[in-house]
Amino acid sequence: MINSVTNTTPGTSSVGQVQGRGMDSLGQGDFLKLLTVQMQQQDPFDPVDNKEMLAQMAQFSSLAGVAETNASLERIADKLDLLKFAWTNPSQLTPEELEARWQENVEALVAYVAARGDAQVPKKWRENPVLGGWVAAVRRRGRDVLPADRRRDLDEA
Repeated sequence: MINSVTNTTPGTSSVGQVQGRGMDSLGQGDFLKLLTVQMQQQDPFDPVDNKEMLAQMAQFSSLAGVAETNASLERIADKLDLLKFAWTNPSQLTPEELEARWQENVEALVAYVAARGDAQVPKKWRENPVLGGWVAAVRRRGRDVLPADRRRDLDEA
């Protein structure tokens, strides 16, 4: 639990308990309140050093920038998740995971062919960007490098 200082006349302060708030939830408003109270409560014969005050403000500004950057990165990650972005490099997948992904993509290709009558999936297909990228990668590698069972899967699609 943290203490909060409410705005009062110079020389007095009112301290109360803030319930349900931790240090993580302190924001710019809280910082400005503390800064204001600190300035009101300082000894006029021994004021806070300007360099110290500027350092505090710069630290808070830097922290706010980091928090904003983190929030932006979270939003970007959420959008990539919606696009079914593969966060794992295929070279790090187990053979079982690779086989499962192959089967998922073959099933998606079968559904595409059933719906459209051909297997000409655009590389940047908006409805299923994973399928578009997978088909493009398979085409780029060529059929000849695929094992016979995988070529058969594609022929049956």
